[in-house]
Amino acid sequence: MNKNEPIDGEPERNDRLKKLVGRLCDDQLAADEIQELESLLSNNPVAVQYYVESVDLHTRLHRRQGVRAAETKVTPLSMLSHQDRWRALLWIATAACISLVVGAAMGTRFSDSRQVAASGIASQEIATLSSASGCRWSDHGGARYEGQRLSSGTLELDAGIAMVRFDSDVTLTIEGPAKLDLVSVNRASLRVGKAVFSGMTDLDSFTLETPYSTILDEGTEYAVSVNSAGDVTEVHVFDGRVQCDFKDGNQSTIQVDAGQARRFASRGSDISIPFSASGFARNPKPVPVPKQDVILSESFAYETLGDHRSGGKGWASDWQPTSVNNSVPLDRLIAADSISWPGRMNQPDGGCLQLSGNVSLGRMMKQPIRMDRNAAYYLSFLVRKSRTSEVETSRGWGFLTLRNPQGNKIAIGPLSQRGTPKLIHNGRTANASTALDFDTTYLFVAKVLAQKQRPDQVLVQVYRSNDTVDAVEPLTWTLATQPIYDDSIFDQIRVVSRSSETVQIDEIRVGKTWGLVTADYQRPTDQAK
Repeated sequence: MNKNEPIDGEPERNDRLKKLVGRLCDDQLAADEIQELESLLSNNPVAVQYYVESVDLHTRLHRRQGVRAAETKVTPLSMLSHQDRWRALLWIATAACISLVVGAAMGTRFSDSRQVAASGIASQEIATLSSASGCRWSDHGGARYEGQRLSSGTLELDAGIAMVRFDSDVTLTIEGPAKLDLVSVNRASLRVGKAVFSGMTDLDSFTLETPYSTILDEGTEYAVSVNSAGDVTEVHVFDGRVQCDFKDGNQSTIQVDAGQARRFASRGSDISIPFSASGFARNPKPVPVPKQDVILSESFAYETLGDHRSGGKGWASDWQPTSVNNSVPLDRLIAADSISWPGRMNQPDGGCLQLSGNVSLGRMMKQPIRMDRNAAYYLSFLVRKSRTSEVETSRGWGFLTLRNPQGNKIAIGPLSQRGTPKLIHNGRTANASTALDFDTTYLFVAKVLAQKQRPDQVLVQVYRSNDTVDAVEPLTWTLATQPIYDDSIFDQIRVVSRSSETVQIDEIRVGKTWGLVTADYQRPTDQAK
């Protein structure tokens, strides 16, 4: 998120709030300015959030310098009204809970898979637009893009098939034209169009409303259609059972079992109809995206980096050393064979990058990854770790990083000093608890979620070569950093190692959809799921 964005939509009020908070921290706030600050904070949770963060940062910096809290002359929340003070305290408690939940999840092992969920950065975020390739959206609903976190509101899909993954671990696949209201993690309302529900809602049922019915699942898969006039609803149950409450004035309830279908109409009619599974997008295949849409790719098809290091697509420069301490000559950084992936149709020719010892290489990107915009970026690469000594752990490390000139970075490490994979975003870290196996191929897939008005987040999924690669982005991830505000523009990729075991890296890709960077690793049967 760009922290220069207006806090309440008015740049002048935004600048004034920052100035007053700064004067407060410097102990220069006059009595009339105190009243002005109270007015700016009143009934504005986002402004209160900025105030709390600023005062907290000010206090921590003074403590780091050895100044006692009493000497900072800033009493957090002291000038807020009773109501706003409690709002701020609630915000702090919420932030602390999120931090604890994310932090506790960091130590999960990736072999058990899907242990870390994309954090609910803001309480109103309830779902992810996990597949949207080839979709055309209405101009009324704002920009939509694959990977976007969704808040309560309306999705208006003019054409195409989109998949919405709720944080409650259920999925609604909608087919345009459709209008869907997202209400909460356990509730949505289909006004027009088709939707297929799938998921297992253990303790809490998911409620899908239509103009004339309310549908509660019981761990099942079913489809719903609402005609363009909004006065006829059909329910077709593929698996399990649903409970339909018909809004006919009598609040009658009907159970619909697998293989059955019902039609509800505004005239008060409720009839059984023939069951049909063919008219709905139950297992939509992601729309193929031309490979030329990939932002960046690198296959390391070089005989040596000494003379030829400008291959791939989307680069603004050659590979260049970024440190004078490289212990390995450039002409020895390319292994003879590329890293293969089982079942891949077109295995790449050429070599792969081989990190060992102290290495630092960088290459500029033509199209940077911008954290100051609303976008989701996906990055994938193959990894293989080889044993170079009898020592179990070397305390060395190897990372692939996104960097900007100011030194901010997103670092994805197959090998950290702990010996396990690690993820870093501007100092915030997440660690896996299990190391990669030697001589085993892994696929790392990262999602970089950039948001202008909300905190940004980086997530990584790790697949072994015998794992099924998800056809769309997963609900939960192997590693996830704590959400932070970041307006960096990352324009360089670096691969770095220090005193490390041999780590091979291959097939670096960056794109705007999950499928662009993972399709080659999905088996044909997986893509239909």
